Amino acid sequence: MTIFQFHEFANIFPLLVKEELNELCADIEKNGLTEPITFYEGKVLDGRNRASACHKLGIEPETIEYTGDDPLAFVLSKNLHRRHLTTSQRAMVAEKLANLSEGRPELTAQNCAVNQSEAAKQFNVSRRSVQEARKIRTKAVPEVAEAVEAGKLPVSVAAKLADVPPEQQREIVAKKDKKAIIAEVREKKQQKCKSGAAASRRKTIAKEPEPDFAERYRQWLDDPNEKETPVPEQNEEGILKLAMPLDHRAMSAVFMKTFRKESEEVRDRIIAEVTQLAYAIGNLND
Repeated sequence: MTIFQFHEFANIFPLLVKEELNELCADIEKNGLTEPITFYEGKVLDGRNRASACHKLGIEPETIEYTGDDPLAFVLSKNLHRRHLTTSQRAMVAEKLANLSEGRPELTAQNCAVNQSEAAKQFNVSRRSVQEARKIRTKAVPEVAEAVEAGKLPVSVAAKLADVPPEQQREIVAKKDKKAIIAEVREKKQQKCKSGAAASRRKTIAKEPEPDFAERYRQWLDDPNEKETPVPEQNEEGILKLAMPLDHRAMSAVFMKTFRKESEEVRDRIIAEVTQLAYAIGNLND
């Protein structure tokens, strides 16, 4: 029994899932192969599923050779009219089309290569969906891309799943229930957002200044020099190191010195705002 190779143009589109392939096998067994398999460059250009079904049934299929001058357009036309694909599946196909010219320079010469915007328009999806499909293809484990192509997972959810560690990706996508997968992906995303926010708060103010910092800080406050002088010390992110808990009077003194040339009204307003800020930061740090 001949085992056929599939052409890269044909591989732009997803194969049928197991249940659909079984239905095709049953139809061919009952009615025979009603449409021959088209070959190009020694590979299947159109009819991969029919070829697989015939191989499964032990039938040698009828084949013909493609004789046109635009094999890619032929594949697109055949499948766009024949296949009922979801929006996410179309986005994955559009991504493949947009990146098809990689490693195949002759496509550019044949004017077959298209960019993401053109591919998105051709498959009636947004460019963002194509970009998400690209992220899935480059960052996610193969099982995630397969789930989207099989219609099991939306492209937007799969793109978020690509951000978690590979082993977690496999564990999540292995779930059979689509709603359970989506719920877990959202939970992972929320955990990541909370973790990032906590890390950001920790960076705002260093809690462990160097031992001699307090002394240099006091000297800086008491410096009578009218010239602008730099803050005594900053950490590697350029954030002022202050001992915790913050004292609003110390912060007010800093701003009083910084704005000493302003009017009394301006200084009073600054002190009031700084006091509120100090209390807010103190509450965050508790």
